[in-house]
Parts: sequence; C-alpha cells; structure tokens
Amino acid sequence: MTILAAAALAASLTVGGCGSKSPEAGGKFGGEKGLTVAPSTEAETEAETEPELDEETMDLIKYNVYIELNNDILEVLNNIDYYFVVVGDGEEFALLPDTGLTYGYRIVGLNTETLDMALELADMEPSYGEMDAMVKEMADPLRKLMESFSEISSMHGAYADNQYAKPKELHPVI
Repeated sequence: MTILAAAALAASLTVGGCGSKSPEAGGKFGGEKGLTVAPSTEAETEAETEPELDEETMDLIKYNVYIELNNDILEVLNNIDYYFVVVGDGEEFALLPDTGLTYGYRIVGLNTETLDMALELADMEPSYGEMDAMVKEMADPLRKLMESFSEISSMHGAYADNQYAKPKELHPVI
C-alpha cells in the first residue's frame, strides 16, 4: 500500500507541473479536485489493488523518496545546530548560561514517514547500491533523533515544570 501511495505521489508531482499553481484552479498544483479513489472490495486480491510498477516508475519513486529523506536529514542537522546553541555539548544535560534563549529554540518536529518509506524501498529494485545500505544503517539512529526533536518541539515550555527531567532523558540521544 505504501508503494502505491508513493506511485500516486510521484505521478501527481510529475503531472502536477503541467497545471496551474493557483489554489482556485483546484489545489496546490491545480486539477486535484477531481481525484477520486474507488473503494476496494474484499473480493479484490492484493495484486489487483497494487499494480506492478515498471522499473522506471520505481526508480522515480525511490529517487524522490531518497531526496525527501535527504531534506529530512538536513532538518535534523539544523535541529542539532539549534539545540547546541542553547544546550552544552557535554555528556550531561546543561543549559548554556546567558544565551537569552529557551530550551527547544527553533527545534522543528519531524515525522518518520519518509524514513519508513525509504527503508522499505531500500530492499526493492532498482538497487542504489551504497545508498540503500546507508539508508538501512542510519535508519535507527535517525529515527531516534527525529523522535527526540519531535518531543522537544511539542513540549512548548513545559520542560522546566519537572526540573528538566525529559530534556535530561533526551540529551544522550542527541
């Protein structure tokens, strides 16, 4: 099902470039108002609901997902930079004195959907060789960072209520 969603996304991005970009024209890329999906029945087999994608389409999907993963990694790197503007880089959690900034300064919460999709695609053809191996290798540490930054982002100043217990728990991950 995830691959079918990725195929639909890739198709919409490819075809979407041909339409108007005004919201009045039917969405962000235009022409999206008429997109409907027929409900599936129990009698349909999985093969019928997920058509086999050709190699070129799979390559386009995998490439685009890896690009999105790269963008997420850049956001994680930005979060790391912002985190250490406020927090010391020692093993123990410690706010830096006199920064005038609060914990969570400019931290953006990130979801792991793209990472999950990239991890699934890493085992599929076409092979991207070393890139597929890197996606598998970095998946767990990247997921921990993304989840930690999402928690920091969602705290909204509540971190001081429990004497920074949650930040102290998250700091070793970062």
